Amino acid sequence: MSTLYTHQVSNVRKTWFLMAGFLVVVIALGWLISQGCQGNGAALEMALQTLRRIRHGGIWDQLAGGVHRYSVDQRWLAPHFEKMLYDQAMLALTAIDAFQVTGDAFFSGMADDIF
Repeated sequence: MSTLYTHQVSNVRKTWFLMAGFLVVVIALGWLISQGCQGNGAALEMALQTLRRIRHGGIWDQLAGGVHRYSVDQRWLAPHFEKMLYDQAMLALTAIDAFQVTGDAFFSGMADDIF
């Protein structure tokens, strides 16, 4: 499992925040949180930081809550105006997982704001 984690982290650092139009892969955040629960603090922090940046970034819908499908610029400031229900549900569950692990009300608020 540590080899898979190392490979995933390498890929994340190379691509996830460098490409415009990249879809948020919420299931990967859940996996990172589960790795954090098994003692991998770096994995947990990567997931938590990503959730924080999603909430404060350009793909967060400032008017209605939730997230847009992806960004159309490399800095993730201009969203593509498409919202998918399954993305909202998965992100809310991931935010709840983050809250359960950390006890940080920021993440429970994030889940509430999605719906």
